[in-house]
Amino acid sequence: MTFMEMLEANVAILFAVTLVSLILNLILFLKIATLNAEVARLRGGALTREELEILKARLTRLKKLTR
Repeated sequence: MTFMEMLEANVAILFAVTLVSLILNLILFLKIATLNAEVARLRGGALTREELEILKARLTRLKKLTR
């Protein structure tokens, strides 16, 4: 059995392994991108709308207390 014959016989298996590998790589890429965005958000000080509202409410209370 030559190399080409073995390759032709196992083309479906190779295709399936390649497809699974691509899917796993995509999932890992998206997970890493999400984590990097979260780290950048935390380092950069970018806050969500809810976090900003909580901080504004605290600042308002502090201003009222210092008057």
